[in-house]
Amino acid sequence: MNKKILAVAIASAVAVPMAAQAVEYKISGHVNRMIRFADNGSGSDVQHVDNEASRTRFRIQGSEDIGNGMKAGIYLETSVASNDATNLNIKSSDGGDIAFDIRHSALFFSGNWGKVTMGHTSDAQDGTSFADLSNTWLVNEWATNFDHGGSINFGGTATTLGSAFSSFDGGRRDGIRYDSPALGPVTVAVSIHNNSRWSIGAFSSTSLGGGELSANLGYTDFGGTSATADDKWSGSLSYLFSQGTSITGGYGQQDNSTAGSADPDMYYVKLGHQWGSHAVSVHYGESHDLSARGEDNQMWGLGWVYTMRKDIEIYAGYNNFELDRAGAQDVDIFVVGSRVKF
Repeated sequence: MNKKILAVAIASAVAVPMAAQAVEYKISGHVNRMIRFADNGSGSDVQHVDNEASRTRFRIQGSEDIGNGMKAGIYLETSVASNDATNLNIKSSDGGDIAFDIRHSALFFSGNWGKVTMGHTSDAQDGTSFADLSNTWLVNEWATNFDHGGSINFGGTATTLGSAFSSFDGGRRDGIRYDSPALGPVTVAVSIHNNSRWSIGAFSSTSLGGGELSANLGYTDFGGTSATADDKWSGSLSYLFSQGTSITGGYGQQDNSTAGSADPDMYYVKLGHQWGSHAVSVHYGESHDLSARGEDNQMWGLGWVYTMRKDIEIYAGYNNFELDRAGAQDVDIFVVGSRVKF
């Protein structure tokens, strides 16, 4: 649909005349659908789902100059995902819809001093697990591999993928966030939220040795908002060589406050290669003490992404998940899908 027509339709739906808008804005988003085959040793299924790695959404972004080199702006984004992949177990009925789920609802002020954002948006740690220059993150990324089947249980157990693996990344919540201007190749963010919860993150993207480097590091203090955890941190690093090969790695950990509990962690490594419009990768990850104390769970997989155009991608991937528990059966997931942006 033409963007202008879509803008008029949305404005009419909320009864706000276009002429009354002071801030210039644009509408964008994408639809991301995939077919998933899953087998947990106790059963198998073929399902039509929305890809949790980058679920279907639309967003409204706008800004206006307010003088003295400063801008004021808005960021609204909502999910419109049906059968979200992470919400469906094998043989689940249709459901798991995420209709108009708030992802971002925030305003901001920016200038050469940095940017202040207020509202519901990413905390400062959010995205620190996502440094990945392989161009295969849509289908194989350590923070989202288990989201392709987060509610699927390992055969013979009630334990799900989502409770056995975690990147310990940040998230989106209500608060206030400050992003610094570029400090060389690095930007720093700090956010404060309800009940004394706070986060900090550092993000870097730069050229190095003829290739590209992306590196992130983040930390969250729960401030008493969690009944079981004190704090967590996560980091990731990815390097893309000039010939198209990439190496990616990440690590995350959570410090638990519950007496007798372990402090779970997870690491992840990926080797990728790109040529033309194609990108492929192979990865391995391992979590410790997350599903239960003393359990070391493994996952590995393969991924392929074809960028037909900058706004159209086709992808396919396979992942195997193993729970370190007697009697537990592996989960195998194969997906094929496409993301189309507007």
